[in-house]
Amino acid sequence: MRRFAHTLVLLAAATLIAAVLAACGVTESEVSEAEVSSASLAPAIDVAALAMDMSRKSRELAEDFPFQVPVLDGAVTEAEVVSPGTVWAYEIAAEHEPELAVEWYRQAYAGANWLLDREQRFDGDEGAETVFYFAKGVGAESVIVIGGDGGGGSVVRGTVGLGADLRSTY
Repeated sequence: MRRFAHTLVLLAAATLIAAVLAACGVTESEVSEAEVSSASLAPAIDVAALAMDMSRKSRELAEDFPFQVPVLDGAVTEAEVVSPGTVWAYEIAAEHEPELAVEWYRQAYAGANWLLDREQRFDGDEGAETVFYFAKGVGAESVIVIGGDGGGGSVVRGTVGLGADLRSTY
């Protein structure tokens, strides 16, 4: 009985959405084409090929950095333990353009089962920056800020927290 009621609710919702789209003059094929064209805007990225390998993470990032957190390969310009065992920060200079770095972080975190909580873009005097707020499980959070380096590459600043409530800081 519950399954039947659930199916009726879904059917009613689908019918309502179809009616709204039809009233706006949007057909099913137009929606599908729009979805396909927006999906094709994301570049094909080999996430594994552009990731920092485990040995570099353990050597170049701060002590006890959580190895399972995705990090784009690049020159580590800063790495620190903000709070022992709970918060780590890093900065990387990458040769990749900012748009590719943004898409890499979006795909790499999704592939590692992190949820994108919020994404923001800021345009400033020194260029645009994209900020990601990711969460995983209970208490794992990451804030990633990606901007240009003025020469075609990217600067990535990341903060990772385990049980540290990063969202109240950023």
